[in-house]
Amino acid sequence: QAKADLQNAAAELRGQLDDFYQRYGETSDPDVVPRFRQYGSTDYLFLVNDKRAFGDYVGHHGKVMEKGLPSEATITVRREGGHVYDLVARGLVETKQTQGGIHLDVSMGPGSGKLFMITDQPIADVLIDAPKSARLGARVEVKVTVGDESGEPVDAVIPLHVQLLDPEQREAELSGYYAAPDGMASVTFDLAGNDTAGQWTIRVAELASGLTSDHRLRVQP
Repeated sequence: QAKADLQNAAAELRGQLDDFYQRYGETSDPDVVPRFRQYGSTDYLFLVNDKRAFGDYVGHHGKVMEKGLPSEATITVRREGGHVYDLVARGLVETKQTQGGIHLDVSMGPGSGKLFMITDQPIADVLIDAPKSARLGARVEVKVTVGDESGEPVDAVIPLHVQLLDPEQREAELSGYYAAPDGMASVTFDLAGNDTAGQWTIRVAELASGLTSDHRLRVQP
């Protein structure tokens, strides 16, 4: 009852503010709670599903609604266009564009959350700038650019998975997850003197659209 009273009071306050304040983003279901962060021209939309019911653990006392329920909602973001990427499912999301902004439909599991990235330009390519050969014991610098359709870096902080794989597909140290602010990242690998010589692979997976790119590195003794 307390939650219902709070949501009713929030709806009443919202109506009083409508003539003075326009929300940048909102959901059709008050149990789906949105939060925004921004980097440059890019929005990051966090969603939490707070729809709950009384369960079997302590719910029979009628005090705590500890059982999460699935929820569906339409999210509206008031911006003129944009490309929406699901950073959990790693892919482009289908949206509708109207004069009121961008609209996307979401289905959320019990107690679940989602994270979307909304960019002005679509992600079109992952470019790797690295040497073609190196010797054991050397340092290898890898520069990654996540570009739009014109080849310019995307104005966003983009998650990456960067791997340096030896000829037997074993990961080198410092392989892992990185952020690419302004669409660019730099990772430096140190080849050990006792590493395996041969054909190595630098593999970059861009974790917004799901694009991947490989670069071959010949490692010499």
